[in-house]
Amino acid sequence: MTYRIASRKSLLAVKQAQDFIKEIKRLDPGAKIQYEKTSSLGDRNLDWSLEKAPAKAVFTSDLTEKLLAGDCDAVVHSWKDLPIDPTPGTCVLGILDRADPRDVLFVKRSSILSKSKKLVFLTSSPRRKFLAQKSLRKFLPWDVDDMSFKNIRGNIPTRFEKFQADKEADGFFMAKAAWDRLNETEEWNVGDWESWCNWMVLPLEDFPCAPAQGGLALEIRAEDRSLWSKFENLEMTECIGEERRELKKLGGGCHTAFGASSIKREFGKILYKQGLAPGTKGAISSIDIEAKDQLGLQKSLKHQGPVLWSTSSLPSFWDRSSVDLDKTLLDEMGVSACYISKFEDHLVRYKERFQALRALLCAGIKTWEKLAKQGIWVHSCSESLGVGDEWTGLSLGMLVKNPPEKYLYQTHKSAPDVVSPWQKCVTYELLPRTKPSSDTGLNIPKEATHIFWSSSSFLQKALVLYKDDLEFKNKFHFCGPGRTYQVGSKFLDMIPVLSESEWRKKFERLV
Repeated sequence: MTYRIASRKSLLAVKQAQDFIKEIKRLDPGAKIQYEKTSSLGDRNLDWSLEKAPAKAVFTSDLTEKLLAGDCDAVVHSWKDLPIDPTPGTCVLGILDRADPRDVLFVKRSSILSKSKKLVFLTSSPRRKFLAQKSLRKFLPWDVDDMSFKNIRGNIPTRFEKFQADKEADGFFMAKAAWDRLNETEEWNVGDWESWCNWMVLPLEDFPCAPAQGGLALEIRAEDRSLWSKFENLEMTECIGEERRELKKLGGGCHTAFGASSIKREFGKILYKQGLAPGTKGAISSIDIEAKDQLGLQKSLKHQGPVLWSTSSLPSFWDRSSVDLDKTLLDEMGVSACYISKFEDHLVRYKERFQALRALLCAGIKTWEKLAKQGIWVHSCSESLGVGDEWTGLSLGMLVKNPPEKYLYQTHKSAPDVVSPWQKCVTYELLPRTKPSSDTGLNIPKEATHIFWSSSSFLQKALVLYKDDLEFKNKFHFCGPGRTYQVGSKFLDMIPVLSESEWRKKFERLV
């Protein structure tokens, strides 16, 4: 069979089309390929601001017309560029795996060194402008009084060059998917970019992506769907479909200051939404977890007279004692990546060493904020999903062409060894608190029906103390989506929630 494929001419668009052509050849080794590159309306009018562009689908409409005219059989698009409403006569399939949907922010080291109080960012995206004004300050390691934005157009390599050359610009936003894909090409070469700028991959909780960002779409004629269905990625299509439905509710496209990210994990699905409703001053902000098994949550909500109890009310089993960092590890920080699992006050004395890290990652947004308040630059976080979550590896993909030599995981002295390539970086030890012999340290009230587990250590102790207690097992058990869920779901029907406050909100009308 002969497949006639088309895409835009940009380096990124060509890379995406070539990735799909490889997939065609993998699934159909005898396939013949005809590939055509063409420019779009948006490519030919670089003076347009996307907010004021006279038409929708400025990067896709020309290619759609070629498809309908029979000049090609399929078009590979960046899915986020396609209009929300389908074009009559065509249909869209999600293809390949979705790349990292998050945004990456580059900031010049000269701006970081001077701690500029007024920052100028290059972006044409209403979404990025709104979210940066709303949330970016808490992630920066110095106080910023004012943020302003300059529109920037052109393909990704051109924009990066403009950012480097623009003396007024302090920062530049990019889709991380674009960075990752371009790094797989020989043509993309930005030299020693780390010497003049730093980077941070922004968390979806505060910076949800443009709906469909990172996903590739194959636009085909509607009557040809059966010929192409074998290439469809159904899981990605489901997540991106949810994001685009959220955008459609607002009647928006790329002109809309709105982001939505739907991601799947072992426990289920998370939907992040942030933005501004068009025509109003009303902000949209929500994070929802949909557990893989909804039955447990539904039962818990129907339970009459729930009695809530959380382990956050209990004193810790441990006292923490700081440990001096190993001198060898300190000397290696300049070529290392480090993951901070928990903020410790004494870490601040190693501030200069942390600043030298190739990549400093942390467990969640609260830890990021604490580090930033101490003047420490953080590159990314795993959004409380654990060091083993895919966000950690994808964040380190920023350095794929020149990876760190060491990977350090900050933890306590008695912690088990971590998964390769990480090695333990001990910064504290846990000392058992002395308790009366009659005090187990974990007395769950008999009347409690709904329990929130604030840490895996409490849960692990309970699993030992109540291992044969059927009444304990039949209670409703809740926890965050990270390590505690990973531990508990092996033994109990755990129900994941975002936080204790969100858990309480679910039942506040019933209590």
